[in-house]
Amino acid sequence: MHKTVNNQLIKTYRHKDILIEHKQLEIPTSEILTYLQPERFNSFCKEGCSNFNKKWTCPPNCPSFTEYTKVFPKITLHLFYTRTNQFDFVEAKNRGLEAYNFIKEELQSYLHNIESKNSIMIAANSCEMCSPCAIALGKNFVLCLKK
Repeated sequence: MHKTVNNQLIKTYRHKDILIEHKQLEIPTSEILTYLQPERFNSFCKEGCSNFNKKWTCPPNCPSFTEYTKVFPKITLHLFYTRTNQFDFVEAKNRGLEAYNFIKEELQSYLHNIESKNSIMIAANSCEMCSPCAIALGKNFVLCLKK
């Protein structure tokens, strides 16, 4: 059985405090391999995402998970989530997307801040840390990671 850690964070967004729930779980890296379906998910990116081939973190530019993580016996999974009703300052039909974009940015920032010399960050969405992406500036992936 794996140990799950639950936390709460409060971040101010557009002058309002937003509660973020945070769960983390550490597992052997090998346990996540059965869930990988790179061909399937890369095809979704290719068919429906404007970031395809425009960022280092997007297919076909992103490294293979197995290659990227081969020196790490464990992986810590982080989940950030929030309630859309906290975004009542946004039109109702746009709250879900507003909450998603907010939480994605907070998670990426959190992961970037806790990354150390002995760890690497992997996120399940396109990176928003640099604008424009280092790939557009002609920087290679390794330089992007060391920024």
